[in-house]
Amino acid sequence: MSRKIILLLFFSIIFLAVNLHAENPKWLNFTYSKSINALEFEGKYLWIGHCGGLTKLNTEDGTMEYFTKANSTLPFTNVTSISIDSTGVKWFGTMFGLTKFDGKKWENFTTNNSPLRSNNILALATDNKGNLWIGTDKEGLTKYDGKNWTFYDTTIRKSWAGIFTIKFDSLGNLYAANSDRNYYGAVNMLDTNYHWKNIAIADYISSISIDNNGHLWFAFGSGYTNGLYKWKDTIIERYFFTTKYLPKGTIGGIDYDSKSNMWLTSYDRGLIKYDGSFNIHGKFIEYNNRYSPIPNLNGQCIKIDKDDNIWMGTNFGLWKFNGKDWISYNPQNSDFDYLKVTTNYVDKYDNVWVNNDNKWTYDNVYSMFIIDSAKWIDIRKLYPWIDFKNIIFDNERNPWFYQNGNLYKYDGKKIELFDTLYRSQNVGNINNIYYDNDSNLWILSSQGTLLKYLNNSWIKLSEIIPNIPDKNINFVKIDSKNNFWIGSNQGLYIVKDNIINNYNTSNGVILNLVEN
Repeated sequence: MSRKIILLLFFSIIFLAVNLHAENPKWLNFTYSKSINALEFEGKYLWIGHCGGLTKLNTEDGTMEYFTKANSTLPFTNVTSISIDSTGVKWFGTMFGLTKFDGKKWENFTTNNSPLRSNNILALATDNKGNLWIGTDKEGLTKYDGKNWTFYDTTIRKSWAGIFTIKFDSLGNLYAANSDRNYYGAVNMLDTNYHWKNIAIADYISSISIDNNGHLWFAFGSGYTNGLYKWKDTIIERYFFTTKYLPKGTIGGIDYDSKSNMWLTSYDRGLIKYDGSFNIHGKFIEYNNRYSPIPNLNGQCIKIDKDDNIWMGTNFGLWKFNGKDWISYNPQNSDFDYLKVTTNYVDKYDNVWVNNDNKWTYDNVYSMFIIDSAKWIDIRKLYPWIDFKNIIFDNERNPWFYQNGNLYKYDGKKIELFDTLYRSQNVGNINNIYYDNDSNLWILSSQGTLLKYLNNSWIKLSEIIPNIPDKNINFVKIDSKNNFWIGSNQGLYIVKDNIINNYNTSNGVILNLVEN
């Protein structure tokens, strides 16, 4: 559930054989992707969702097909969830909406063109009747039958309406993991009569699954409830996380092989195999970076194919394990010298600007990754005179840079000098940049002065409209009608066609300080 910053590189395949001593397996290494969010099988094909889009992997010959915003209608490159119905229709959840793909045609559903209550899709599942069930970051559970949208609000607690996992048992009962923004929440069942039943409440629900015998399993990741649980009817059996039996760690995903062995991915313990027996001597086997080449223990999701191959999505790519050999798909030929990514941003040209901490210092630097062409550009080498710590994105997602009194703008191909006169205003550095609906450029300075760029010079809004504060403006929002909403230390100002309305403690606002 943690928010993930994904750096996607698709390049040539590289094989790496590692000779280990007899008790360790043999390893084969390919290149593929960085962090994996979702896995779903369609026959011999494995669909992989990540923040760079989608990949369709042929598990027999290793060939791949890639889908990004360049060759699909995906509303955003971060694919969070996948579901495939019995007719082969694929559904993909993203942070900006839901996408349907029937093999030829792409179709998007958002809050703008459908009754969806949120665009942030966290979970998808298809029932045996072909209905699509959708979990979002708020407003409960949604069912879509191809024509009608039906909403099932959880009644346990309103703040737990975010649903990040959906599973069905063989009887058609639906199980959902709900949580609030702090991941405190519940495991609930929606039966075939559409009645909710609460099964468990905890402070961190990390995963739920249905085993081959129809039993519900769920994992809690922290606090006194820490452990793995099995639920059948009204009975809950608990498996404690201990170093002696079940290894400590937060469970990211659960799946089962044909012999009913349980396989678990852990955010901090790698891959774990469990033989399914209910006693404290049940056998747990760890596959972590002590006994494998997995460079990181962060297991996000897992799927097991018909041949019992384990497919594991991690923060370091996709791994396949056949019980003996491992195959890894992850990036190997980028000159990006990051150790820790701290922030990223997608500009209007679909370039991803990545801010990383260089060698764990506070020397923040920027590199740029162009997703659609899968090409890394170290922007610092091209423009060494620009301090990329001072990057600003305007409300149209254009990147700007303010350096030594000069203002630079990136036009999708290069960075060019835009203005040298701003410094003469003596109003501090630049905090924010905006375009209004008439394409006028505005700047909010660090001293709280709002300026308009007019005829190659700058003019303060207070010089255009005298009753506007000259300083101490905290934020600016421009709505679809070109009204300016201005928060200041003197209250809220709404400017429409140079007419001002001011709201402060004298006419109903509780505080004059309006910060956001």
